Amino acid sequence: MIHNLTTLDSKLQEMREKLPNSTYIFPRPNDLDTGLFHDDINGVLCEKTKNMIDGFCIPKVNNVEMVQEIGKLTAYYVLIFVFREFTD
Repeated sequence: MIHNLTTLDSKLQEMREKLPNSTYIFPRPNDLDTGLFHDDINGVLCEKTKNMIDGFCIPKVNNVEMVQEIGKLTAYYVLIFVFREFTD
């Protein structure tokens, strides 16, 4: 995952310009054990990049509980982002 937002923004823009419109972009955040999952999600769910992705791939998981936790966290981040959109 690209951890520099400027690089992420330009890379996503480049992909959108070069790939066919029918191409879906699903970034894969780092797994929960790395401690980078939250930064990855926050880096993609921002004003500059929000319309350049179509969803997320689930990162590496070791058990069902991790899948459930990732689902909860991703839903939380999406809800927070949508809430910000309506309150700003």
